[in-house]
Amino acid sequence: QFLYFIGVPPERRKMRRQVGRVARFPGTRAQTIHHGTVTAPNTTKTEERTKQASRAYKGMLGPQGLTETVTSKAPFLPGKATERATRHTMDRSSTFENWCHKSPTGLWMSKLGCTTCKMPRDMSESEDALQLQVIKGLNVFEIDGSATEVYQNISKSFTEVLNAFELDREGFVFVLRIGVMRQAPMPAGGQDFDMNNAAPIRNRTLPVLERYKASSLPGQTLRGGYDLENMDESQMRSLNLRRVGPRSAAAVTTEWLDASMSNIAFHMNIETVDVLLIEGLESLYDGRPDEEVEKDILDVFKWAESVVADGSAQWFGVASASLAPPLPRVYPPLPPDAKVPDKYKEDYKPPVCMNLHRLMKLAEQAGGEKHNLRYLSYPFNLTQSQALGTPLPYDDKNTLCSLAKHFNLTTLSHNPLETVDLQDKCQRYHRFPMTADLAQLRQNFFHICEKVVMKEREIKPYVDKMTRQPPLHQLFIGSVYAVLQLQLCNAFQFENWINFDILPPLRRNLMRIREGGSRDIKDWANAFDMLVNDMLRFRLQMFQHKHGAKTIEIDYAIDRMSETLSKCPIVSQKALNFATHGADVTMAGFHQSRYFHEATELNPLAGKRVPWEELKRLCDSKEVSFCDYNPPHPYMLEPFPANEANFSGQQTGLRDLLQPMDTQRPEWPDIPKKVGEDGVERDREPIPGTAPEPTPGSSEPMNAMFGHKGRVGSAEIANYGVSNWGTEEYFDGKVSPK
Repeated sequence: QFLYFIGVPPERRKMRRQVGRVARFPGTRAQTIHHGTVTAPNTTKTEERTKQASRAYKGMLGPQGLTETVTSKAPFLPGKATERATRHTMDRSSTFENWCHKSPTGLWMSKLGCTTCKMPRDMSESEDALQLQVIKGLNVFEIDGSATEVYQNISKSFTEVLNAFELDREGFVFVLRIGVMRQAPMPAGGQDFDMNNAAPIRNRTLPVLERYKASSLPGQTLRGGYDLENMDESQMRSLNLRRVGPRSAAAVTTEWLDASMSNIAFHMNIETVDVLLIEGLESLYDGRPDEEVEKDILDVFKWAESVVADGSAQWFGVASASLAPPLPRVYPPLPPDAKVPDKYKEDYKPPVCMNLHRLMKLAEQAGGEKHNLRYLSYPFNLTQSQALGTPLPYDDKNTLCSLAKHFNLTTLSHNPLETVDLQDKCQRYHRFPMTADLAQLRQNFFHICEKVVMKEREIKPYVDKMTRQPPLHQLFIGSVYAVLQLQLCNAFQFENWINFDILPPLRRNLMRIREGGSRDIKDWANAFDMLVNDMLRFRLQMFQHKHGAKTIEIDYAIDRMSETLSKCPIVSQKALNFATHGADVTMAGFHQSRYFHEATELNPLAGKRVPWEELKRLCDSKEVSFCDYNPPHPYMLEPFPANEANFSGQQTGLRDLLQPMDTQRPEWPDIPKKVGEDGVERDREPIPGTAPEPTPGSSEPMNAMFGHKGRVGSAEIANYGVSNWGTEEYFDGKVSPK
């Protein structure tokens, strides 16, 4: 085989000179060269899973109907991480040469890792970021088991980068996370699909579970025909799924785990996964006896040992937020007539904390003393810092970090910048744009809201005469927002609501109106579209201002508690540097190059340690945490008044789609208002409980829907974060939010 290279100029030689180099010879398969010995890679199991998934695509009932056989475009990525190659990757890196961790398994891992879950959002930018990270020496990459066909491009990017810079795959650690299927949100009003457990496929019936056992493809099929969000509990049980969130489900049976491995083999075409993380085990603790739960976990561990035995993985681990003590939750008292979800009315029950001692004993039963359970993964940030600063409930002498070191486990943390608040809404340690004149922005928003509602009343007579009337809750966006405004309390939630629940059906209905309408109707549709976009844009800017004000408070609180972290100019750098102390490797979503630059070259504390005293103060402080932030509004689910069960006389279906609230008592707890020293507005005297009745025929109804004639008491709290954060007392730590 080596005679092929005789006479080839050096600049055109394709043979790699490092250990484990792969060369493609004319007419032969990819072969692995180890010190002059040519051996064919063991691709039997990967090829078998890839073919299995390809066959399952044929005849699949998907978004476009029946599909033919699909072939994976992902190039084959052979090999596995080794101690020698990973050490070489760290030695050649100027960034991670002294900022790395040697795992007890022998692998040298960079202190920062990259999760690829956000890369499909912008593939061109993600490919550049991926190339930058590989060049700089970051060698830990995590893959989601719910990978879709977009991940074939990510696999291609990996291969191109390794080939271009003549790097070894053996120097990089690939982590696969399976066990929980996550479905991306879909635009409302899409095509309806049958969601039963027996879908017709080419004149025959094949149970959905059998299809998933063959291929999984959770991203492909669940994105269209099988919507996790719309499945009821009986359908979930028939598929052996356990609901984790609105668009996620735990699939921790051996059939589903096998299916996820087939999915990865098809979309990534990777020969060996170095670390196989199994998540969703906490969903098994559903009130059953511990013996039954541990039996199910033992079956999962035995399956993981079999995957390691056949060469598809080197080691496996457990990923769960329940490994650490639960996040403390203190909900404020609610009035007797509060309209909130039931989970806020009941006494808070903290989630179960998984016993690591029991997990290690189950691993010994599954694989003996030399079992392959060698990794743990959990979220760690300034809010969820219990793994480092809180003793375990079943072992008060250890934290999760210390107990993991006792068992020689390598710990991976994720979500260094993202966490959850009291409503389980996403919060982020990140800079947000803030407006210079908030009062003017607020007045502009009210003015646009009034114009939107007036436009809705203009078109109502025309809509009543249409043969096929569009649902008004998909057209009258201003009225819908007035009903739901107390439930929308977060910029990320609001943005998803806009992109997936509001704009797609609105544009579809406006297109119908334009097609069959006159010139005046088309002008109305164009003007209404622009007004709605302005209304939503102004509201999003106010949400971002709210997040920005909170971030500034947290930024100054970090500076007061940690002199070391105060050297970082960006709050995201402070949060990331703190997160690196809670695990051996911190996984972050570097899907943009500037995020990676901020964490490495622009980070003044890259590779440096923060004193334990400062870390302890940050773990114990609630000033830097979101754990008590954004409590549920007491009247967020107030129903429609009896005489306003619909919009403009037409039933809207909002009772089935969304939880409404009383339009006569809206509030803006997150928008600062002009208040006096006693916290009461001076432009008009508020009336406790409800707003005065509007005058018929005037513009007062819009003011009642979008104004501040609601309950008293939130003005002073809402105004605090913007008016007081820059005072000398705040810098000195003499005042705190009320």
